[in-house]
Amino acid sequence: MNFSPKQMLGGLGALVLLVSGFVSWQDAGSLSVKGTDVPVEFLVIHKSGEGSPSVFLVLAIAAGLIGGGLLIKRRFSVFVGGALGALAAVLFTVQLQQFIDDVGEGTELFNALGIGVFLALIGGALGIVASLLPDPDADGTQPPAA
Repeated sequence: MNFSPKQMLGGLGALVLLVSGFVSWQDAGSLSVKGTDVPVEFLVIHKSGEGSPSVFLVLAIAAGLIGGGLLIKRRFSVFVGGALGALAAVLFTVQLQQFIDDVGEGTELFNALGIGVFLALIGGALGIVASLLPDPDADGTQPPAA
């Protein structure tokens, strides 16, 4: 089975989004918080507590939109999935900065971010790029260049 560049990029983006949920999103000294431990509420309210579903749910939905969109050849679904994954990373970064400002310990944002935020941003970007690539024809060949 041959995969088109669109399918490879989109599939890689969805996989990276899923992996990003299992690695550290905040890494400040001895404190390491994984995407599965970050409540969804934190993406909009940095003073939120526990109890809501984790950010991993958002990442899984984004990966599902990318994968499903690739299977049924819906560019919009692939784009929305990529944008959702990247948006989760951006919102987390903004809220973490606000949290750091409130605490006032002098911690730099870049030093507090874990690898998961960057992976989610990369996975989302790969999904967005994949949505912009042309679909292969029904027989698996690429359409002619314009």
